[in-house]
This record gives sequence, structure tokens and C-alpha cells, in this order.
Amino acid sequence: YTFSRASSQTYEKSDGTLGTVTSGNPAFQYSGGTAQGVLLEGARTNLITNSGALESWTKVGTTITANQGQAPDGTSTAELVGVALGGIMRVSRAVSPSTTYTFSGYVKQAASGSATHVRATTNNGVAWNTGASTKIALTSEWQRVTVTWTTGAGDSNAYLMFGGKDAADGNDADCTGDFLVWGAQFRAGST
Repeated sequence: YTFSRASSQTYEKSDGTLGTVTSGNPAFQYSGGTAQGVLLEGARTNLITNSGALESWTKVGTTITANQGQAPDGTSTAELVGVALGGIMRVSRAVSPSTTYTFSGYVKQAASGSATHVRATTNNGVAWNTGASTKIALTSEWQRVTVTWTTGAGDSNAYLMFGGKDAADGNDADCTGDFLVWGAQFRAGST
């Protein structure tokens, strides 16, 4: 077969950490440390520019401190987020109407003062109940939190949030405390 890629690709290595392959080289998909085959994905663009600098996001009832932990790729670039009740960190992005998008990032417990859960939540930047929210239990291991939704017919903007608000603007006490976050992504499509 013929394989080509014009850019590098990040993938999960057999030990569960992230690795990067250079352009023109295939990445392999692993599950439980066992190779599953070549990782094939369509071309997509992360719509969050500089996704390693989340301290520039808008903070509401949160604090963000850069470079506070080892990220999934082995660098010391994970961000420490402190969340008060109902706190969020958010960024706004332009979207197309009636289009499916996926917002995601890697999260894990902080060394101390850790929240037990974190939410990834979206809305159209105008009103609550216009997006989606997912809640994940934090552990000592990195895991990807993902929320997928389809924008409304008149939507042109989206808020992307990590923290303690659900899609209806409800405060989630389980999400109060600290957590680490890294590698935020926002892409058109369901993955």
C-alpha cells in the first residue's frame, strides 16, 4: 500500500503515553499495550490555536497556572486548574451552523486539593442549553474527556469550557478543586 502524510501526528504509544511520528511515517494504534494496526485518521484541524497555553482562556471562578505537571507527551506543560463551585475556564470559537464538532482535552487529578470530577461543556455563546456537557471522574492517570454536539441552524459561535458547569448552567460540586489539563482540541466532526 501507499502511505503519505504532510505533517507530524500524535498517537498513543504502547505504554499509554503520547508520542509523535514525523511526516511521511505511519503511527500505530495500541489498546492495552497491544498493537492493533496502523492508525488511520482523516485530515482535521485543531480550531484551538496554541492549545498548550490555556492560561489565556477566560477564567470565571478558576485559576490556571502553566507548566505544573508532566503532560501525556512527557513534557512539563500540563496546566493546573483550580475550580471554585460553578467555575469554568472558557474559550470562544467561530463555528458553522448545523455542523457537528468535538471538543476534548486530557485531564487528571492534581497532586493535592483535587476535584473528583471535571466537565467539558459547550454552548453557542449566547444561551445555556444550546450545547452539550460530559462529566468524567478524575484519576491519577491521564484520560481524554470528549464532548460532541451539533450546532444550531443559526449558530456562528461556541463557548468551549472545562470546569464545573453543566449544559443547563447548573453548578456541579463534584468538580470543585484542582485538576491538570493538557492538549485541548476543537475539531469539526465526531472524533
